[in-house]
Parts: sequence; C-alpha cells; structure tokens
Amino acid sequence: MALESAGGSIIAMLAELMVEPVGRQFRYMFCFNNFAQEFKEQKENLVSAKERLQDDVEAAERNAEKTYRDVKKWLEDANNQIEGAKPLENEIGKNGKCFTWCPNCMRQFKLSKALAKKSETFRKILENSTKFKTVAQKAPPQPIEFLTSKEFTPSESSKEALEQIMKALKDDTVNMIGLYGMGGVGKTTLVKEVGRRAKESQLFPDVLMATVSQNPNFIGIQDRMADSLHLKFEKTSKEGRASELWQRLQGKKMLIILDDVWKHIDLEEIGIPFGDDHRGCKILLTTRVQGICFSMECQQKVLLKTIFIKECGKLEYVFPVSMSPSLPNLEQMTIYYADNLKQIFYSGEGDALTTDGIIKFPQLRELSLGLRSNYGFIGPRNFDFQLPSLQNLNIKGHEEVGNWLAQLQQNGFLQRLEAVHMRDCGDVRAPFPAKLLRAVKNLKKVGVWCCKSLEEVFELGEADEGSSEEKELLSSLTELLLSGLPELKCIWKGPTRHVSLQSLAYLYLNSLDKLTFILTPSLARSLPKLETLEISECGELKYIIREEDGEREIIPESPCFPRLKTIFIKDCGKLEYVFPVSVSPSLPNLELMTIDRTDNLKQIFYSGEGDALTTDGIIKFPRLSDLVLSSISNYSFFGPTNLAAQLPSLRFLKINGHKELGNLFAQLQGFTNLKELSLESVPDLRGLLLSKLTTLEMAAHGEQNGSLHRLERVRVDDCGDVRAPFPAKLLRALKNLSSVNINGCKSLEEVFELGEPDEGSREEKELPLLSSLTGLRLSGLPELKCMWKGPTRHVSLQSLAYLDLWSLDKLTFIFTPSLARSLPKLERLYIGKCGQLKHIIREEDGEKEIIPEPPGQDGQASPINVEKEIVLPNLKELSIQQLSSIVCFSFGWCDYLLFPRLEKLEVHLCPKLTTKFASTPDGSMSAQSEVSEVAEDSSIYREWTRDKGWKER
Repeated sequence: MALESAGGSIIAMLAELMVEPVGRQFRYMFCFNNFAQEFKEQKENLVSAKERLQDDVEAAERNAEKTYRDVKKWLEDANNQIEGAKPLENEIGKNGKCFTWCPNCMRQFKLSKALAKKSETFRKILENSTKFKTVAQKAPPQPIEFLTSKEFTPSESSKEALEQIMKALKDDTVNMIGLYGMGGVGKTTLVKEVGRRAKESQLFPDVLMATVSQNPNFIGIQDRMADSLHLKFEKTSKEGRASELWQRLQGKKMLIILDDVWKHIDLEEIGIPFGDDHRGCKILLTTRVQGICFSMECQQKVLLKTIFIKECGKLEYVFPVSMSPSLPNLEQMTIYYADNLKQIFYSGEGDALTTDGIIKFPQLRELSLGLRSNYGFIGPRNFDFQLPSLQNLNIKGHEEVGNWLAQLQQNGFLQRLEAVHMRDCGDVRAPFPAKLLRAVKNLKKVGVWCCKSLEEVFELGEADEGSSEEKELLSSLTELLLSGLPELKCIWKGPTRHVSLQSLAYLYLNSLDKLTFILTPSLARSLPKLETLEISECGELKYIIREEDGEREIIPESPCFPRLKTIFIKDCGKLEYVFPVSVSPSLPNLELMTIDRTDNLKQIFYSGEGDALTTDGIIKFPRLSDLVLSSISNYSFFGPTNLAAQLPSLRFLKINGHKELGNLFAQLQGFTNLKELSLESVPDLRGLLLSKLTTLEMAAHGEQNGSLHRLERVRVDDCGDVRAPFPAKLLRALKNLSSVNINGCKSLEEVFELGEPDEGSREEKELPLLSSLTGLRLSGLPELKCMWKGPTRHVSLQSLAYLDLWSLDKLTFIFTPSLARSLPKLERLYIGKCGQLKHIIREEDGEKEIIPEPPGQDGQASPINVEKEIVLPNLKELSIQQLSSIVCFSFGWCDYLLFPRLEKLEVHLCPKLTTKFASTPDGSMSAQSEVSEVAEDSSIYREWTRDKGWKER
C-alpha cells in the first residue's frame, strides 16, 4: 500500500509539473528550506509592522483621535493572515525525507508551494502598510446630545408645538422661530427633539446648539459653535472671532438653536448670519418671555403650554400659590418621580390668597402625577381648584386618591373628563363612588393597575338616586382595563339596570384573583359595540355572565354582541361556561377565538333555561379565521352535542391537550379555507383522525376531498398514539400543502402514506403528490422508520426548499432516487442524531426505479453515465451531524453528487462515512459515494465554506 501511495503521489506531482514552468516547480521539490526561511522572514516582518502600527493606533486613541478605516482594515487583514499561517508553521516541522520515493515527496512539494504563496501574500500586505503616513485624525467634537426617539414622549401640547416648529422650518419665508413658555415646561427637551428630527430627515445638514442663559457669555457661545464646525479661531478678540464665525456660516444651510434666551441679543455680535439675506440659516430660540420673541423679530412664535417635571427626588415645592392665577393658558401638567414633594402650590409668607379659596386652571386638559408622597394638589387644605377643561387624569403611586377625586368632583368641574388611569395607588378601595360616577358623563377610558386594596371599581348607588338625566351611567365608556387587583371582588357594586355600556368596545381583565363573574344579564344586553374581550389569570372566575346575588333581572332579550371580533380567555382555572348558546347567532363578526388553559371548562356555549336553539342545529361563524382551543378538559365546541359550527372562513386551527377530538371535530364543519392546522399534546390522536375529518367534510359538501384543498401548513407537536398523520386519501386532497412540522410524537412510524399510483381521480393523478411542499421539519420521532410509505414515482418535491431532520432514531434512509431527482429548489438540508441512518439516497426494498435520463443543458444530449450523477442545483447549506451509522450518500445507484451553489458544509461525528467531499475547479462542491475506505476526518467537526475553504473546530 505504501508503494502504491507513493506512486500515486509522484504521478500527481508530475501532472502538476506540467502546468507551471518546470524550473519553478522543481524548486518546490529541492529548495524546501529556502521557502521555509523566506516564509519565516516575511512573517516576522509583517508581525513587526503590525505591532508598530498598532502602537500608533493606541497612542492616537489615547489622544481621543479617530482611527482611519483603512488602517483598521489593514490591521484586521494582517492579523488574519498571521493567524491563518499557524497550520503551515506546524507542518514545517513535520516534513519528512524526499528522494527516497517515500509518500512524503508529494507532501513536501505541496508544502513548499503553499509557503511560497503565503510569503508573497505577506509581502504584499507589508507593502500596503507603507502608504500610511498617519493612522488617525482628530476626533470631531461631541455632537449635541439630541434625544433618541424612544426618550421623547410628547404630550398633546408638545406635539402641537413640535408640529408648528417643523412646519416653520420647511417654510422658506421663516428664518427666525421663537418657542416660549414658563420655566420647566420642557422647552429644551422639545428643541433637542426638533434638532434630532431635522438631522435625521436631512432637512438641515448641520444643527448647532448653544445655551444663552441670563448672563450670556458670547465667547463661550462662539467656542461651542466653532467646535461643532471644526473651526479654529485665528483672532482672539470677540469681534474678530465673530467675523470668522460669520464667514464660516455665511451661505450655509444650517439650523442654529439658542436655548434659554432671557433678553434681546445681537446675533451679529456673536457672528450668526440672519435676516432675508441669509435664508439658508434658520434660528430657533427658546425663552420664558413672549416679548423676547417680538424683540428678536421671530416670524413664527410657538407657545408651549405644559409643566413637565421628572426625576427630581429632592424637590419639595413647585410654585407659590400666588403664582397660580398667572397660569390661565396651562394645558398640561406632568410630575413624575418627585417623591419628596410636599406641595405643588405652596403658601409662602406674604402670599396673597384668593378670597373664595378657589384656584382656577381654565385650560388644563391633562394632569399626570406619578409619585409616592401624600401631597394635595394645592398646599393649603382649605383651597379647592376648578378644572373645567380636564380631559385626561393619570395618577401613579398616590396614597390618597379618594381625597383627590373628591376634591376634583366638587362644584361639578369634571364634565369633560374622558380618561382616568390609576396605577399602584395605595389604600384606594372604590375609585368611582356613585356621586362621582354621575358627574363624569363623558368618561370614555378607565384603566386601573396594581392597586392592592381595591375591592370594587364602580359604586352604582341605588336606581332611584340622582336626577333622570344621571340615571344612565357609563354610557360613554369605550375602554375598560383592570389588571393586578388581588382584592377586587366585583366590578359593579349595586343594581346594574341603570348602567348602559352601549359604547364599550374593549374590555381587558387580567390577574383579578377574587373576581367570580364579569357581567350581569342587563349589562351583557347593553354591549352592541363590544369588539374585544380579553380575560386572563382570573383564578376564581366561574362565569362571564351571571345574576348578582339578591338581584333577579327580567331581561326581555338575549345578550347580543354584533361587533365582537376577538375573544381571548387564558388561565382561568375555575371558569365553567363562556356564553349561553343563544348568544352564538349574534356573533357574525367574530374573527379570533382563543381559549387557553381553562381546564375546568364544561362548555363554551352552554344551553340555559329557555335558550332558543336553531332549527337546523347549525350555528354559523361566517368570519371566524383563527381558532385556538387549549385545555385538558373534555368540553366540546358547543355544549349541546346536537349542534354543529360552520366555519367557512377558518384559516388557522390549533388544538392542544384535548381529550375528545372525535366529538370536537364532529362539531366543526365547513372550513374550506383552512391553511394551518396545529395539534399539540393530543393523547388519543391516531392515523385515521385527519382522514376521518376529510370524510366528514366530503359528506357535508357532497363532493370528494372538498374541505382541505386550501390547507397550507400543518404542525403536530407531542401527540401520543399517532402513527401516520398523512394517509393517502388525505394527501391527495392537500394540493396546496406547503409546510409540515412534526415534533415529539413518540409512536409515529411513517409520515406520508403514498398509496398506489393508480389510486385517485384523473385530476389527482395529473398533479404529483406534495408538489407544493416547501418546508419539512421532523424531530423527536423515535419510532419513525420511513418518511414515504409506498411507491414514490408519483411524488414530486419540486418546491421543497428546506428539510430539517433531527433525532429520528430508526430512520435508515431519506430519499429514493426519483425523489432525489425532484429537488431543483432545495436550499437547506440539515440531518442530525439519526442513529440508524445509513444512506441519504437508497432504493426502497422491493422497488426498482427506472429513472429517465434528464436532457443536458440547452437541450443538448446528456453526458455519458449521467445516471450515476445527481445535481442539487440550488443547495446552499448541508449539515450532517452525529450520524453514527451513515456509510455513504447514495447506495447502489449513484456514485457522484454535485452541489454547484453550496456555500456551507458541516460534517461532524460521522465515523463510518466513506463519501468524500472535494471542491471542483469552478468552486462547486462534489460528493463521491461508495469509496473503499472511511473518509478522512469524518469523525471530527469539519466545516467548509465557499469563501474560506475547510477548517476544523
């Protein structure tokens, strides 16, 4: 064997000698030491040059200079080449004798050639380093610290001001804009956002910003602008610097922001061009005094009508109470995280208080307070305040919400209140007492989160309380969100006959531990606009609709939800019923229904006393497109077993953990548009289940295979006794099946039962099976013996793009020859942990396939022995890992596989693999099967990429 190997090496070497000039090739044989020495010297030179350049870079970085991009690229390339040469260094020491016709001759020849090539690479990289006269440049000054888009949370007032400013910046007739408002309202924050948007939208190439303050320092302002412009002043006087800055800015399109202007300033004195002769340069200034906008001749004046205070932990007081009458235009007040605050408006010595003890904020529309203190809105306890325009009230962390709301309600100044949001408020038990509830006639949104003591939300009072105009409570409410209320026992306290939820569109309930029911019958009847019902983590909830104790209601009509689109119920362990069956005909717009982890549920639609059932026993859900049922209970889709549901628009069906699928599927009819079916943790699913479903639908429609022809995706997870999920009859119906994902089915033995080629109608025979399948994933199937059961000649995988196979313990092969030839679009093939897999391609026992020779390219004749070759023209990724039994790619049929577009190949722990991989001259990868010995390095981790070739890990 050694002599044969040596002979083969010499022959290969002599063949290579014929390619390049003979003299150069003989030097590779006889001058190995010279090549090794040159390699060593060139590498040392490159290492020295890299270290010198790296030292220069580090010195520049210490001086806050910015390294040139091409210098970084050169250092990266040099380092990669030096690191990549280590295998060659290791090989130099291993080189053996030559001219004894030992097998090492060819090895030495190739090693010398590789050393020469690497030395030339080192030399070229070293030459490129000489062009770097400097390695870095002085870093630009720190830019203005504009806000990120996530940091800017505008109020209604700041939104309006922002829109006005951005519009003025785009107006060619405006070159001076003034933003004014009292101190602390957020003017600086707003102009920083303007600067960010102006730069990101490329409205201005450059944005300069400087703070002016009460005592302006013109030299400091000039320095700040010069730094941003990379301008070095040659003159030292203020006037000389102003002239240089003026010349630099003149004719430039630029936005200049002057923040905190207290008095008129001479822009020419600073060096800022302005006026009609300098339209490209626009100036935006902020000030507390509206008169400054006039003295600076601002064409656009914008008022910011808000107070914004955030994260001022030591702040105790905001304004003296004597200042409050001077805030007639205040529209928004926001105070967050000022936990030491004692009073917002405090009474100081000598303050003149109003005679009637009332302070008015006639324009205040939004009030947001988020802090832990127990302060009142006004310091003096004997004061009230009037908020006739208040629309939005947000309170977080306050300990005396009850006193707050009582103050707000006095004198009837809450008529315009539209939204109340409360979060993490301490001792509140009933935020909406009856008297307050009658006052808030325009209340549209209520949100309450994480109030640990809250026991009820709305105190309704008695039906005869209040005037006739006040008796229809909550008629404007559109949104109700309640979450994290562990003591909440009821949402409505008192008779609900005088409550109307006629405008409610969204009802969200989460983590209400003691709530047992949601709606009374009269409330359920008053929900004509409800669109979304979401209920989750309500552990004691038993009913959605239930009469309150002691209140017997006479309701002439059944509950009706004509606009309801979404029902989502999750983690309600004691829920027994959802809706009476009489409700179901009133759900024509229901689109999404999810009922998840409600393991005590008896019936979704239950039959109550006096419920009128449909005459034909069928209830229609014409728009239901997504249905998710996840529960270990034995409930059926409807309570009465003689009722069925027609679902003509259903596209996605997921069933998880159900014990009686037969009953459930018997009640589901008419889903002719089903595209995705997902079955998880279904203990009694068997091979006939989906076939039975098809048969039921065929009987219902009076046509063969009419129910599932649009189904595109099927997912089956962790299902118990399933053995064959796709029987032949079903498979012929699934003409649009594009994705199959099966995981963790311990009993599954085959995936696709193909039947005989002559089975099926004439139309079915014309279209090959599985011709639309684009993706197939199989994992965790310990009993799977074959993927295809039956002849595969009438199967085409012409659309298959990815195939992932993992942990299939008994699978012995994957493709038959005919299937392997029908893979023109396959891009990814992953195979791992298939212990008994011996071959990728193999003829099935008892099936001898006759594969017609495909024509050559451009209609030319095929080359000789083309039947011995398979080409996967679009395969880009191939991974075979932990295949302890695999011997070769193809057994007894094909000797050669070609992957012309392969980009990545992984081979790991395949100790018996005899297939050898080699790259062709055009960069393609090939695989030669059935060689006589185990392939080299097939048991370790090897990776090949088109760009970098082979490497080991």
